[in-house]
Amino acid sequence: MRFVLFYITLLFCSGTILAESYQIFITKIKVSAKNNGKYWDTFKGAPDIQVIISKKHNDQWKKVFVSKVFTNHHIVDEQVLISASLEENDEVIINVVDRDFRRNDNIGSQMLTVKESEKTINFSMVEELRYVITKHSSLEDKKKAIENKEWQELQKQKEASQQQKIDEREKWRAQLQKERKKFSDELQEQKQRMMEETQAEIATQKEHAKKVMEEQQQTFAAAWEKKRELHQKEMQKLHEKMREKIAKEEEQKQKQLTDLSGKVEKMSNEFANKSLLQKKKMELLKKKNEDWNEKNSTLKNKIEEQEKTLKTLQETINKHKKLLEELRLKVEKVQKQAMFQGPRPKKLNPQQMARAIRAIELLLSRAENTPSLDIESTKESVIFAIKSFTKKYKELEKVAKLYAQK
Repeated sequence: MRFVLFYITLLFCSGTILAESYQIFITKIKVSAKNNGKYWDTFKGAPDIQVIISKKHNDQWKKVFVSKVFTNHHIVDEQVLISASLEENDEVIINVVDRDFRRNDNIGSQMLTVKESEKTINFSMVEELRYVITKHSSLEDKKKAIENKEWQELQKQKEASQQQKIDEREKWRAQLQKERKKFSDELQEQKQRMMEETQAEIATQKEHAKKVMEEQQQTFAAAWEKKRELHQKEMQKLHEKMREKIAKEEEQKQKQLTDLSGKVEKMSNEFANKSLLQKKKMELLKKKNEDWNEKNSTLKNKIEEQEKTLKTLQETINKHKKLLEELRLKVEKVQKQAMFQGPRPKKLNPQQMARAIRAIELLLSRAENTPSLDIESTKESVIFAIKSFTKKYKELEKVAKLYAQK
């Protein structure tokens, strides 16, 4: 049983590989305002936060890690992995700076000793810095290792509880067998003692009677016969009393054995019911875990399909937007040509020119009222926006081509 549990634990932990060195994860950085009340940035913005890690080697501090710059942030919730080779009890300095073109402003520095820990600290103008130092290659691996350890502890507790119940049941059985044997031995001893006492008493009385019979056989024959009958009656009454006493004691012992058997059976039933309940709970948890994994995989596939659809639709919208801009330039060109032909155009009479200008103005007003390109994230709203955009585009292109020919 223990070998099977060890094998299951080994399979469960196969995805969690411990790194040879320690890893530092910074999960949150919160920076306060400057002490002098000035802004961090020249344009009155938030600081451009950067984390620099230095390691002490041969009594000298050397930079071993420089993070990316988090532009215009007072709070950084993004996880920062310190990708440097760190061993236990190494001394490192976490330096938080405001990145600038001329000179970086120091926000705060803190020295740490590398060992397994998870803390939240504050120093200088860093109100809050959360970090995790671990041998695991990721925080997810650390979480799985903790859950696996708790699961092993739970299994050990269950095994100890089951073993305790088994030991108690065996103890009750041994005690019951011992009491049964003790009762049987006492009963046999009492029977033997009573039989010996009865036989001794009978033998004594027989000897006395024999002597009396020998001495007064002729004189007291009738009296002795009467006495012998009385003696037999007394002996019969004595035997009856002994039988009743033995029957009562046997009944009491049988009742005690029945009570003990009932207690043992009750404990066995309770143990079986609890074991069945624990088994059902484990099966239910396993089924929930399988359903969750299946739903998670389906949801992930749907999200990937929607992202591909959104990407295709955005490319189509950008293409139509470019075509609409070209069409707008063509319409403006036609309008300018119509306006600068002079009071008497060569090809159009004044009435035709006026109608063309009004149609172009109407075309431009429609173009300005073209639906917005901002769309929601749902598939149905994106398809509706593209259809509306395509319909407006075709109408404008048709009218522009008509007046461009004229």
